[in-house]
Amino acid sequence: MKGVPLALAATAAPSIGPSHITVAGIEIPIAAMVMATLGLLLARSIAPAPIRKLTPWQERALTGLLLLFLFSIVTGQFTGMELGPNLSLMCGVGLGFTGLATIEFCGERTLAIMRTAFGLPPAAPPGEGVTEPAKDDTAAP
Repeated sequence: MKGVPLALAATAAPSIGPSHITVAGIEIPIAAMVMATLGLLLARSIAPAPIRKLTPWQERALTGLLLLFLFSIVTGQFTGMELGPNLSLMCGVGLGFTGLATIEFCGERTLAIMRTAFGLPPAAPPGEGVTEPAKDDTAAP
């Protein structure tokens, strides 16, 4: 392209619609959010069943919580940086597979922060602090 200025030689790729929308002051990257949501929903449908059985209502509530968590990650509200479509997809799939464990982990961490903030001792790990009944050595076998 001899004689053509560089600014005229570079053309913008065609685009359909906006790349972001603003809702309640939050910039939402459309492609990244769609990819993340699809990843989460598809991963939830093929993930192994959790150890604790959930009712259909609890399954829907868990999926809703994971979508809210994913929204916060993709838009950068949680991490401070907006994610692109590929990393958003991976986050969606990861959250879809870990599901209940992710929500329980966040709950435990929040509880620990609140206990520390109010000066309470840390909660005992599961299984600790449970005592078995004392054995009576004087009883006949």
